[in-house]
Parts: sequence; structure tokens; C-alpha cells
Amino acid sequence: MHLPMVTLTDGNCASACDLGEIIDTIGVPPDYQRPLSAADVSTGKDPAMDQAVSLIDP
Repeated sequence: MHLPMVTLTDGNCASACDLGEIIDTIGVPPDYQRPLSAADVSTGKDPAMDQAVSLIDP
């Protein structure tokens, strides 16, 4: 699989098969852990989404 490299906003590059690592059915670990509590679920809050938005919209 020869997919194109993409330049990321931090200047690094990535592709769907970076370094030949197989991620199908395994997934990719998150850079930031934001647990979801029962209170978050009941109030409709999403700490992971809040973190993601804060990273792209400072």
C-alpha cells in the first residue's frame, strides 16, 4: 500500500500506514486521556471532545 504522506500542522508527516504499523482492528492510543464519568454521560458532556476542540481552537 503506497499512500501519500500528509504534512501535519506541527510540521511532521504521516500516512495511513506510517512505518508499516498495522492498526486495523487494534486502533491508535490517544495522546490525551480524558475519562468519561457517569455524570458526564448524564449531562451530555464529552471531556475528550472538549480537549480536542481546545487543541485546535486555542
